[in-house]
Amino acid sequence: MIKFIAKLFPVKRGQTIIEGVVAVTAIMVIVSAVAVAILTGVNNSQFGRQQALATKYAQQGMEQIRYLRNNSPVGFALASASTSTYCFNLVTDLSDFLNNPLTNYLVTPGASCPTVNIPQDSLKRSVTFNPNSPIDCSDGTRVTVSVFWSSTKCPTANRYCHETKVVSCLADESESGRTL
Repeated sequence: MIKFIAKLFPVKRGQTIIEGVVAVTAIMVIVSAVAVAILTGVNNSQFGRQQALATKYAQQGMEQIRYLRNNSPVGFALASASTSTYCFNLVTDLSDFLNNPLTNYLVTPGASCPTVNIPQDSLKRSVTFNPNSPIDCSDGTRVTVSVFWSSTKCPTANRYCHETKVVSCLADESESGRTL
């Protein structure tokens, strides 16, 4: 049987070395493609996780601003008196948030938040108040909660290059709107 196969496929000197090099090269290309696919999948998974987390913190922030408006009209009025942006630190105690929103949680940063204010997840959150916004909130305050996060796609100069926003128009608090 071996003689029959040898007659069908005659082997010349050096042919097996070339076949070996071609086979090793093909294996290396396949392994490299699989590694790139796995790394891309992991990076996309991490990006999706960070985006979902940022959306959660933005929605949570909007609910906390609504809670402030409904339960501490004075605190809400102070925060939203003029167009302003605040760093919005993580709220762990709602009663403290109601009593001290402008000292402990809404910190005036200037143009952007200077530090990471949700440290365990490496996110920054800010809130912008725009009272009597002519765009879409002529009878209330336009509130924008933004959450910024970083990924491997961000340049070094702009570490927090991704942003998630939640925008809402909050009317002034009334007795009928005292619940969340």
